[in-house]
Amino acid sequence: MILGIQIVGFVFSLFMSYLTFLYYRRGDYRFRDFGVWMVIWTIFTYVVLAPNSFGELLKPLKVSRLMDLFTIISFIAVLGIVFYLYLITRRNEDKINRIVREIALNRE
Repeated sequence: MILGIQIVGFVFSLFMSYLTFLYYRRGDYRFRDFGVWMVIWTIFTYVVLAPNSFGELLKPLKVSRLMDLFTIISFIAVLGIVFYLYLITRRNEDKINRIVREIALNRE
């Protein structure tokens, strides 16, 4: 039996998959980015529609509920994404500083 939250999660994953496809078609994503996000939305859809299939995975990991596992994985993913974005921001900041320094030296 599909619960209301499962319907909301399924509609959300379909919407996000559609947005991912649109951004890829517009050229905002490279193929690798598109593939990664589609895998994420596919896994999310599977978890939302078949949460009971993860029962055997919970026991060896010593996690009592699927929501706890999902929260832990989400937290790890968010930390990884924040770290990656920090690295990109630092690289861009260094590039901007280098360009500004070159422009300032060329104007004198």
